[in-house]
Amino acid sequence: MTHFGDKTERIDLILTNQAEPLPAEHSPKDRQLFTLEVLSKLAQQYSSQPDFKDLIDYLLQTISEQFSAPNTFAVLQHPFFPGVEHNYFGTGSYQNNEFLKSMKITIEHCNYFLKNKGPQRVKGLDLRGRSASLGFMLAESNVELITPLLHNNNVIGLIGLGSNVNKSDYEDYQLDRLDALVFAIVPFIVNSFRFTEISNLFKWGQDLIDNIRQGVFVFDKNDLLKKINTPGFKILRSFKPNVPSIDSLYRVHINLIFPEIIYPGLIQRMNLAKKLDNFEYAGILRAGSGPNQKLYNLYMGQTSGKTSEETDRVITLEDITSQKNSEQRFLEVEVMAQKAALAAAVSEQLIGIHKAVQGGLELIHSSSEMEDSASLATVWGVLEGKFKEIERLCTNLKGGGELVPRKRPCNLNSIIDEVLTYLKVQERFKRTSIAKKLDPALSDLEIDPDQIALLILQLLKNAADAVNESQRESGEVIVRTEMRGSETFVTISDNGQGIRPEIKEKLFKEHCTTKGEGHGYSLLTCSKILEGHQCQVEIDSNPGKGATFKLIFPTGQQNLAFIEKDLDSTQGWQPSF
Repeated sequence: MTHFGDKTERIDLILTNQAEPLPAEHSPKDRQLFTLEVLSKLAQQYSSQPDFKDLIDYLLQTISEQFSAPNTFAVLQHPFFPGVEHNYFGTGSYQNNEFLKSMKITIEHCNYFLKNKGPQRVKGLDLRGRSASLGFMLAESNVELITPLLHNNNVIGLIGLGSNVNKSDYEDYQLDRLDALVFAIVPFIVNSFRFTEISNLFKWGQDLIDNIRQGVFVFDKNDLLKKINTPGFKILRSFKPNVPSIDSLYRVHINLIFPEIIYPGLIQRMNLAKKLDNFEYAGILRAGSGPNQKLYNLYMGQTSGKTSEETDRVITLEDITSQKNSEQRFLEVEVMAQKAALAAAVSEQLIGIHKAVQGGLELIHSSSEMEDSASLATVWGVLEGKFKEIERLCTNLKGGGELVPRKRPCNLNSIIDEVLTYLKVQERFKRTSIAKKLDPALSDLEIDPDQIALLILQLLKNAADAVNESQRESGEVIVRTEMRGSETFVTISDNGQGIRPEIKEKLFKEHCTTKGEGHGYSLLTCSKILEGHQCQVEIDSNPGKGATFKLIFPTGQQNLAFIEKDLDSTQGWQPSF
């Protein structure tokens, strides 16, 4: 049997009548040998390149070769879901035949071919009614033979042959050979369909786990790696850049995947989890050291196999390093703000004491009968100087310190995302949903990110408090950003209890608060942050209808008088007392 390696070469040989002729014998044994040879070639082709389209192309090329028919086609539908999808394949002039490519296998066609099984000459088809168009389409395309592919009493496809190279009619023994071939290859096609579905499902599952944030590692009962997704491979590469590929990790022991020196305690936790009936563990893992140290949410679980030997163990790692860093930074920012508020509260008491003592001393001075007026003047001068020092100290304390912004180019959207991540897990937002509508075209602004984070943080906390005080079943806070012209807007809206008009006029001013137990110093600190950024604020609120705070940042050239001064460049903003 001559083997033709290239598809184009096969067609050329058929067209030039150089293909090996079919023998005149057509005994059952001959048909079996012929069928086995074709199946062997198909199996060899599919095993070397398991692609369904290539398989059908190769099948049609083989039929073209064996029957000296340069033009062949196949229309296939899903064997398990008929009518869902049709696939068309063709050789020669049938490859781009629009009539044949538009063909659909209908119920009428199925009924006809279930009653008329096996290869048939097109000119002898007895198609009637709604199915008659198929005969017309085949005849117009010069199709000579048509044979159905039958599986479980369903028609899963049609194979058609055009004229042979001799332009002669097909012999009966050729129809018998085609019938034997089709009968043998249908199970192969069905299984190929099934294999393709499984492969697509596997690829879909792999794509799915590759697109989640967590690294996923699956180990068998012997702790050998069975599967790893792309994020997991990136985690390993972040500590060991010389790992060549995902494939190189297949069936590598867990001790080599997660060495103790890099992932301290992970193997120990896994061994402890093995002793539990449900093999489950969740916690925080610190990996690496120095600047490359990372924090991960660690989860260990298992798949539900039929037996313990079929049960795999799953480990997931989620990098939370940046999230923890943000939480620590916002915690420090809040502590600074609390110190500023505490300083302002202490200053109020100092001012009261200062005024009382000063008044008393003035009274003593005016009524003094001391003979040594020079000594009295000296004492009074010293006290007066100390009083001025106390007054200056109180002024600084009352203002919460000199909040000097340390400005640099920053994106407001990024700051808002960090703040929302930090706040969403807090108790005060338990009954409040936060929605964001951020303008992706927002330009960077010259701002102090910590101060602006504190400003937005305080407004969002106030919004959540207003919602909680309103006793609504479901609170809502919406954060928006937008850039219009030379200004950038940050809008924070809530559906809380709203603000009374007399309070609204005093917000961001001394001793003004919307809370019964508040002192107003947090908003006073926010006022100084607004002033340092030349940021205006507009408030729209009515009692019982929520409130909206709109921050308006200048987008153009900003006043840089507040930037840097003489502060240590390694530190963030601090209140100076």
